[in-house]
Amino acid sequence: MNFSRNSEGVSRMTVKPAPIGFAGLGRAVMGGAILCGITTSNLLAEGVPAESIVLQVERLSPQVRTLNLEEEVLTISPDVIAPFMGHPVLMDELVDQPSGRVLVGLNGEIMFGQFSEFIAEDVPFSESGLYTIFRPDREVRHPLSGETLATKALVLGIARQTQSGEIATFEVIRGEQEIGIGDRLVPWQGEASLDAITPAIPGAALDINVYVVSTLSAVGGAGSYSVVIISEGESAGVQVGDLFTVKTPERQLLFTEREAIPVRTTSACGSSRESLLVSSGRIMECAERTPSRRELAGRSSEVVPLPETISGELLVFRVFDRVSFALVRKASRAIQVGDWVGSPGG
Repeated sequence: MNFSRNSEGVSRMTVKPAPIGFAGLGRAVMGGAILCGITTSNLLAEGVPAESIVLQVERLSPQVRTLNLEEEVLTISPDVIAPFMGHPVLMDELVDQPSGRVLVGLNGEIMFGQFSEFIAEDVPFSESGLYTIFRPDREVRHPLSGETLATKALVLGIARQTQSGEIATFEVIRGEQEIGIGDRLVPWQGEASLDAITPAIPGAALDINVYVVSTLSAVGGAGSYSVVIISEGESAGVQVGDLFTVKTPERQLLFTEREAIPVRTTSACGSSRESLLVSSGRIMECAERTPSRRELAGRSSEVVPLPETISGELLVFRVFDRVSFALVRKASRAIQVGDWVGSPGG
């Protein structure tokens, strides 16, 4: 193979037939250009004489290219948060479904749990033979207006029908809480499916009157990875994946001082009586009034306003019309019913 250049600047490559066993010309480097995949057999197959093959040479130089790097979208797998979600169910989903009623345990028990058998009536048909056992729980009320926003449903377990009929028998195959007379049964719909969640700051700021309205089973307040209910839902534009900040509202500290019982002290020069001032303070409840002077007789008092503080961050994972279920991603203090909910940085 020989190279030559004519008067017009066009390079000429002369290719001679390769000896037997030569697979082809893998790469040809000419003046900075790389020619790949050119083989003698391909050129000769087109009927081009070996002595007159002319290839155009393109000169390349280094260039700077700018590419827009897309930020990776953070998503949370359902398997990650499913163990913390529990059963986010409202009576709104169950009230219109036909349901049966638990009558009594098979041996007359009034309360029973896992692997126990019981009797129920008016039970609707279930293709799988499995039933979800539940009972109506507390109403969810707005902390300011007192308006009922929803009613929670407490899921107690899953039962399998062992004998059919108007009066049927069942066995509890998954018990999460004690089951009692009067609890309800609906056909089991399978495990609730949950899509991957993409956390995002909501597009529109929520109204300032949005609050935590329930901490579900948390007694002393909700901590990290607990579930709470907030007082807005789909009607206010809340969506799955929305991130919210929880703030403790302004509170009042009742600071008091009182004179303690005088203390007698003795020394070589005689004895004397000294009195000590004892200080105390407590945070007043929202509906608590300031004590009167009569109630504070013998003590001096002062009401000190405390500023609002950020107490945690919420991730919404299920939305209803007027309320939403949210997972506490992190908490610096126990989140209580009545805490404010708003957009991060708001």
